[in-house]
Amino acid sequence: MKKLLIVFLILFFITGCKQEKQLETVIIKTKVIEQQQNGIVEKQGEKTKPIIHNSVNELPVAGNNRLIVIDAGHQRYGNNAPEPIGPGAIETKAKVTSGATGVITGNLESQINLDVALKLKGKLEECGYQVIMVRTSQDVDMSNSERAKIANENKADAFIRLHCNSDDVFSTRGVLTIAPS
Repeated sequence: MKKLLIVFLILFFITGCKQEKQLETVIIKTKVIEQQQNGIVEKQGEKTKPIIHNSVNELPVAGNNRLIVIDAGHQRYGNNAPEPIGPGAIETKAKVTSGATGVITGNLESQINLDVALKLKGKLEECGYQVIMVRTSQDVDMSNSERAKIANENKADAFIRLHCNSDDVFSTRGVLTIAPS
């Protein structure tokens, strides 16, 4: 499960909501990864062979055919019809919202989530996992409870819901991972 979370976090950082400074960092990291894949490391202006060379694309086969359900959170258009906040609850919330929009990029959270989910699917399958995608397009109308039902009915070994949270405070940064016990 740790390997799964690491793969997810790597994909999130590469394709997630970026601000201009973060974009520069990702570009720099990408150049470093390309140099490592080509067997070149720059050290004080000179090019040398790396001591340890681990290809980013070489992932161990660890899935053992276990089933992962991936929910790329949100969708192009929200559905404000009420649904219970959980099984048997009286309190309700909107079935699903359209998600946040990047302040600088204007990118939709729902599209970023879908892009990351599709990349994660490929990596998980390379590692020997079976993957069911809750959605593979922006144009769906699925409530949060319908999404969870897919994982439950398929007896998934893990259910990953991808989101790019937002905040009104511009200086807020970081990653949030929630893992229910």
